[in-house]
Amino acid sequence: MNFSHQSYRSTAFRPTPLIHLEDGGDLIIIATAWGSKDGAQKAIDTILEFYFSIQDDLEITSPFENLDCMSMKANHLRTSLRLANDVLRKEYNSDSFQTGVELFIGLRNQHDFIWTQIGQPHILLSRQNHNLSPINLKYDLSLDYSTGMQQLVPLPSELLGIYNTTQFQVNSLKPRATDRLILLSGPRIPCEMLQVVHSDVELNTLVKTLSSEQPNLPFWIGLLNL
Repeated sequence: MNFSHQSYRSTAFRPTPLIHLEDGGDLIIIATAWGSKDGAQKAIDTILEFYFSIQDDLEITSPFENLDCMSMKANHLRTSLRLANDVLRKEYNSDSFQTGVELFIGLRNQHDFIWTQIGQPHILLSRQNHNLSPINLKYDLSLDYSTGMQQLVPLPSELLGIYNTTQFQVNSLKPRATDRLILLSGPRIPCEMLQVVHSDVELNTLVKTLSSEQPNLPFWIGLLNL
């Protein structure tokens, strides 16, 4: 996998994510801290420590029960995310709120791409001879509280490390050779973006489309070639 990304800034605020792409490109983690920026790095470090420990020694006891409906790798991602939630909750938010993290983990495993996330980004699949396909949409709180034509600034609806437990899914798809994933953190997806054809799915084109449609709203966008 290879990855490119860009932030679009406006007068409103949206934090810039911290990105870890493992050597070889098989594992990517995108962490956006709302509050102390240390939370994003702590989440990434916790995930990497458990994930690679269990790859080196499959006899390590998982702190959480594995689900038999998931593959071994999917269970590893699920456990990593739950551990990161526990660590953030205990180290940053046990007495008062210091930080919460939107988190995306993606793993290329043989013929599958496996991912899990808390909060944004939205995920859209670009595939040859197909329209852009939203495969996981994560709208934030600005959708609920904006009124009329006025769009509020970004407000996260899901954050890691806030509660003792957290709700999330582990998903997978079988990518084709030219497939790309568009990862978008922002209030909404404009209709114009869904009309972009596969051959035009380039970072500069997408940024231009988004910024012309909603120039006063910040966003972050990434393009992941599977």
